Parts: sequence; structure tokens; C-alpha cells
Amino acid sequence: MIKFKSLIKINDDYIDINDIAFSYQLKNIDWDYVEGKIVIFYYEKEIFGSNVVDDINWFWGFIADGFEDFFKNGNYDIGFPSQPIRFTIMKRKMNLINLKISSEKVVYLNKEFNSMDFLRSLFSGAINYFNFEKNFNKDEIFEMNRKIKLIESYNDMLF
Repeated sequence: MIKFKSLIKINDDYIDINDIAFSYQLKNIDWDYVEGKIVIFYYEKEIFGSNVVDDINWFWGFIADGFEDFFKNGNYDIGFPSQPIRFTIMKRKMNLINLKISSEKVVYLNKEFNSMDFLRSLFSGAINYFNFEKNFNKDEIFEMNRKIKLIESYNDMLF
């Protein structure tokens, strides 16, 4: 169905965080601003992300630290940290969510998804990133655990 992947820039390439196994691969990473891409796949076809580079650690942090607004209001709107791009999620019906990713001039994605599939995948992508950073950035273990617990609490709200 839908899948969120995090890629980080290593040298001149963007590498899926799931393909990184050794800390020496990350020796030049600035953990305050992790340059990368959030790539979204729908039925194995990329529908967003290869052309938008940003600080993915901040993006996932925004998801963790503010998503309760979605459960209260039925919508959630954040900006990409370093781009004039909005990531907007709106509840349409009980089982549908609309995701719109846009700037003032460009609509990158405007699509409806099954609510449960979308939210589970979004939360899985966030937890995957936080576990990755926890494994390689020992200075942020406490903070990554806090964010994982927040996301898990959102996951619990789905049932």
C-alpha cells in the first residue's frame, strides 16, 4: 500500500536509512540538520520525494511532537523545515484521509488514502527514523525514545 522511506545524504548519494549498518558511514552527518528525503511510495510506485531535499530529522520530529492536533481537529499542517512546502493531512470521512504536499506554486501531491493504512505507515516511517537515529546518535537516545513513545501513543489511538 503506502510506505514512507527516509533517505539521508552520504557524500553525494541519498541512502535508505535501512541500508546503513555501520557508524563510519555517518561520520560526516550533522545530527542537528540531517539532510535527506522523505520518499512516499504507493503500491511500490514513488509518488513523492525524490526531488525534495530537507532536514528529515526535523520533519519527523514535527510529526512526533504535534500530531495530536490531527486527533483533536481532524487535520494537521506542518511546513518542511527548510522549504516553503506544506505537508497537510485532512480527515475526509471516517476511513479516508487526504494528503496534500504543496508550495504556493506547485502541488506535489494531493491524494486520498485509507486512514488506517496511511496513519500506520506514517507512524511506522517515523519510528523507523527515530530508531535509526537512536542507534547511531548516542547523544539523542533519550529524545528518540521520547518521540517513539509519542508515536506509539498515536498508534494506540487508532484502535
